[in-house]
Amino acid sequence: MSQVDDLPVDRIFAQFEHLRASLIKSLTAGIKDLEVWKIFSNDTFCAYRFNANPRSKWICEGCKTLSGITKLTPDMQTFKITVGKYQKKSFTIEKFPKMEIFWKYDREPNFRAMRFLRTENFQSCCPELGTQVIYVETDVFTARLINSVYLDSIKFTLSIPNIKTITGFACSDNYYLITEKAINITDIISPNNRMHIDDADCIIKQIVMQYYLLSGYNFTLGLPDLYALRFNLDTVSYKIGDKKYDFNFLVSVGCTNFTSIDINNQRVYASTIISKKQLESINYSQTIQTSEYFPENCKTLCNPELILTYVLTAENANIYLRMRQSGISLFNNSFDLYAIFFSLMSYKPFYEVIQEKQHKIWKLLWLPDQMEIIDSRLKKYHGSDPATINDIIIDLQGISLKCKILENFMEYYKLSKN
Repeated sequence: MSQVDDLPVDRIFAQFEHLRASLIKSLTAGIKDLEVWKIFSNDTFCAYRFNANPRSKWICEGCKTLSGITKLTPDMQTFKITVGKYQKKSFTIEKFPKMEIFWKYDREPNFRAMRFLRTENFQSCCPELGTQVIYVETDVFTARLINSVYLDSIKFTLSIPNIKTITGFACSDNYYLITEKAINITDIISPNNRMHIDDADCIIKQIVMQYYLLSGYNFTLGLPDLYALRFNLDTVSYKIGDKKYDFNFLVSVGCTNFTSIDINNQRVYASTIISKKQLESINYSQTIQTSEYFPENCKTLCNPELILTYVLTAENANIYLRMRQSGISLFNNSFDLYAIFFSLMSYKPFYEVIQEKQHKIWKLLWLPDQMEIIDSRLKKYHGSDPATINDIIIDLQGISLKCKILENFMEYYKLSKN
């Protein structure tokens, strides 16, 4: 027998579940220092290193446990379970480079939030922004692990279908996050690279439902684009009020390195040297505008609807993105949706079916006189990869973004508690 214990698969997954439950209990009681690393394995001296040195007796708890359910290799990225309750399930191993682990309470986000709330119409446009939140800055991996596990627990409580995080640990010079394996959007389109309008609707509705159900937690994705969406082919159901909605596959709004969510009036966010320097050197200012909008079905003389919008500019767009990545829930039920849907439309099969069917929900996003501008900015991606958040933050500059677009989506799809 080797130094690696051959533990039953189901027992090991029960261990993972216990670790996650311990973290949730700790978070619910109030986040204190780096308690997460008293729960999850943190052994930076492991010599075994994912079977790179199979004869080594110095093996971390993470490697030891994981090798009880799959054969480890130094560069492995996925594995599949062949026995037990999790038979035929596949998982992904995401590898992070060595980093300094730290934990620091940060008052600056609150100061910034207080300045916004003094701006005219800001509370109407962004009512979720509060000034009583305690912000905690930490390293990228610790933030990702905490926010992933907590978001999973909220989704479970709210019965939101999900692709879960299983565990995380530090091993030698790297950190590892184990998640259920997802597929790409390309795996749900037909062999001729065409998407069906029902599949496009399935994607849009699930994204809208998840943001609606998570709105009480001020969820911000951090890096909102197509690449943050995870798919699998399980049939899933959502319940809003007394209504049930069924779908043929799952779209999960996942957790990125810069995701943040309310955890008992605290927000944990990933801090990097670049983002800190940008936030220290530039102040963000934002004007909330009232725009007139004439409904498309207005046949005769009628009164315009008044809508609140905000506009990102070349001067404030990047600093706005950095602020949201520092945990501030700024336009979280608006900007994330704009960024995700822009990225989806930059994927040609999605764009073609939406345009072919003259889907009104795309028109719902934009003021009529800006539709052509958006369309021209989208088409440059149709011969290449879909837009990332770094592209989107440029392409949305100068465009009026509606503060209450989530409510507009809910009304359009008649998704309500009634």
